[in-house]
Amino acid sequence: MVEEAVKSSLGLNWLLIFSGPYPSGQYILVVVDEHSRYPEVEIVHSTSAKVVIPRLQGIFARQGFPKVLKSDNGPPFQSQEFADFANACGFKHRRITPLWPEANGNVERFMGTLNKFVRVCVSGNRNWKSELNQFLMQYRATPHSSTKISPFEALTGRKMSFGLPDIPKSDQAPVSDSIVNNDAMSKTKMKAYADQRRHTSESSLKPGNHVLAKQPKLNKLTPPFDPDPYTVIEKKGSMVTAERDGRCLTRNSSFFRPIKNAVMLEDEEEYEAPQASSPESSIPAAPELVSSPESSLPSAPDITLVPVTPRRNPPRSTRSVLPQKMKDYVMSKPK
Repeated sequence: MVEEAVKSSLGLNWLLIFSGPYPSGQYILVVVDEHSRYPEVEIVHSTSAKVVIPRLQGIFARQGFPKVLKSDNGPPFQSQEFADFANACGFKHRRITPLWPEANGNVERFMGTLNKFVRVCVSGNRNWKSELNQFLMQYRATPHSSTKISPFEALTGRKMSFGLPDIPKSDQAPVSDSIVNNDAMSKTKMKAYADQRRHTSESSLKPGNHVLAKQPKLNKLTPPFDPDPYTVIEKKGSMVTAERDGRCLTRNSSFFRPIKNAVMLEDEEEYEAPQASSPESSIPAAPELVSSPESSLPSAPDITLVPVTPRRNPPRSTRSVLPQKMKDYVMSKPK
């Protein structure tokens, strides 16, 4: 069932992210197919929905409408205009967990390669905009480390023709089967490595639990967690939504710390202040002094002081015989 779902979703689940701003004030809009890793790159001057939507329409004109479009929580993706665009195109828009880029890892990994390409061009005094298409062609034709197949071949079912001779293989397995097997093995290894490195464990948070939320460090005295507790209202996988005073906060489960033996104010009984007493009654009465005869007092025992002689270490003996390791030396007394 999983393999059939992956095969049928090739080219239908896309990941979207922005990179920038660059020194020129421009941004890079990146859209990557989740399974084939095929990238689409557009240079934009703004991140508003009015600028993003026409560029997405151009990408959809080449690749078709997706079923799911996953993005971060940027301003253009939270507008009503983008929601209307998603309804008109018929795809489901999903926003990842805030401040958790691992949820959009495939496109984040491509962003590292793209930013490295831009830095290399700038350091070599080359125009990265004019060489962007050549970079994309080479990336799309190179086998991916996870799928072992180039993004172009994984998306279209054929190898890209870029001037090099190619020998076809008759016993080659279907592209979709290779993608499923290689991608599953690669993700399993990466997940095991990440879990071991981070010492991860299953989250025990449940709706109704009281938690503390991690907060940004403003100075050296800022505590790592907000002292005002939140209440968990929803948990979806590793994404947890907590609420406090009508404000909802959605983060990964690692951003919350459960409060043990939490006592909320609404569960406490009303505190009754003690009634004020009169000044006279507040002063305790002085106890009566009872005299006792002198004979009742115990007599001090007789103490005899004994002189203690100081401790002296015995005189240090000088060795007249040389040690074994110095027998081959000849020692003579100085004249």
